Amino acid sequence: MRLEPKLDVILSVLILAFTIPAWAYAVGSKQSWSRLWKSVSLVTASLLVALLFVNLSTFGPLTLDWSLRFAALGGTLSILALTLVREWRIGAAPVGVGISCGLSLAMWWFLITLH
Repeated sequence: MRLEPKLDVILSVLILAFTIPAWAYAVGSKQSWSRLWKSVSLVTASLLVALLFVNLSTFGPLTLDWSLRFAALGGTLSILALTLVREWRIGAAPVGVGISCGLSLAMWWFLITLH
């Protein structure tokens, strides 16, 4: 089973929008960028894997049956980013990154159950 092109556009826009909380927090934060870089880049990588999967399952050789394989990578990246967020001891944890991680995991759950 493949995704409909209209659904591909909707999911692609949502996936890109899910990166906004992490990047908005990282850009507006006064905390060390080196500490934020790891968690922001992990959640961004997870969402890029989701974007790649959505586009490959619409226009490429993949079907939705591959969602679990992609989710194994994307979900792991999101959980690693969430783990880095929870380990912060100084100041407030990066809330925007946590929100993006949660949205990323919800997107993976949706993509797994879609087929």
